[in-house]
Amino acid sequence: MSTPALVTPEQLAVAVRDIKQAIPSYAPVVQTIIGACIALLGGILAQVIAYVFGKKARTAAYLKEQLCNLYGPLQLYLSVYSHYGKLIFRLAAAAYPEADILSTVEFGDEFARLCRDQPFDGVISVVRDYIHHMDAQMNLMRDVIQDQYAYIDPNDIEIVTEFMMNRLSTSVEFSAGQHRVEDEVRERLPQIVQFMPDFVKQINDKFLAKQKELEELGG
Repeated sequence: MSTPALVTPEQLAVAVRDIKQAIPSYAPVVQTIIGACIALLGGILAQVIAYVFGKKARTAAYLKEQLCNLYGPLQLYLSVYSHYGKLIFRLAAAAYPEADILSTVEFGDEFARLCRDQPFDGVISVVRDYIHHMDAQMNLMRDVIQDQYAYIDPNDIEIVTEFMMNRLSTSVEFSAGQHRVEDEVRERLPQIVQFMPDFVKQINDKFLAKQKELEELGG
């Protein structure tokens, strides 16, 4: 049995050199690919970050526009309207304390009856002025809605439309506080709702919700 010949150092050096020459060097190519991938991912990440922050900025800007042009003014006019109503209740309770008028469901009709039975000219005059101012607030709300209709949220359209139709009916059927239709016909008509609690609540809730959302966006 023959003994394999030993490889000399010179022969080993030649073999290693031949192997290096036979195997292509991929290191520069791999580095180039990795660098390109990192640059691509960095660009994509930058676009995603810009989109997210841009979307937040656009949302905040739109909320500001909604609050300034529509929901803010509506909230203000509703607050003033409600305050006038409270002043009327205060006068009515002071003028007719025995009637417990504030607990009456049909406040307007009961107050009108009491004014006929026991008139206080000063109270009646002041109440009429307050009602005039309340009507002015309603007209301001109508004008804001007409001018800024594009800012209304889709889920508010139905109740806002109902409010607008009530204002239209009031402006057409009433003149100087008096109904233009004969009493026997008016009694068979559906009642025009001047004060809509659902409308008031929905606008108030939406105003507060939009303020909160804007604060969370850092606007």
